[in-house]
Amino acid sequence: MLWDSKEKRVFVIQEPFWGMSDVWSDNLTIYKNNWIDVRNLISSFIMAFDLRDHEKVRALVTKDYDSDFVGPEVVIPVGGQYPVFIDYNIVDATKTGTDSFKVRVEIIKKEVFENQDAVIKQYLDFDVIYDKSKGNYFINGIWKAGNETLQEYTVFPGLTYKTEKY
Repeated sequence: MLWDSKEKRVFVIQEPFWGMSDVWSDNLTIYKNNWIDVRNLISSFIMAFDLRDHEKVRALVTKDYDSDFVGPEVVIPVGGQYPVFIDYNIVDATKTGTDSFKVRVEIIKKEVFENQDAVIKQYLDFDVIYDKSKGNYFINGIWKAGNETLQEYTVFPGLTYKTEKY
């Protein structure tokens, strides 16, 4: 759903966004403590990524980590202010093996796009696996699953980010 604050209308979108792969429909059966570990891993990655904390991010990914989000050899962009994450939501998850999951995360970010500060909604699929030798979950890959440019995004009433031209 999208809210048009000027027109005071809600738009319901039934088709996936352009470029977005289908969201899973399986029932997720996962022990609650395992889910908390997976959720916290993803939250830690997002915070470390946004802070450009290379050491922390490297500690959260496998040695075989791969991605088309930033790049397989680059876990975090070097320096700069963009992109910055405004908000995120875990929107779906599926079990892909005994100790592995694919978790879809909706990221709201602000970046420079076509000479403007753009607010982008991007979907990322996190491949998460459990490493028995280390007794912990790690991110094995992050894959783009679609995105769209938003005119604005309200984090909560009183805090709204807008796409603006320079």
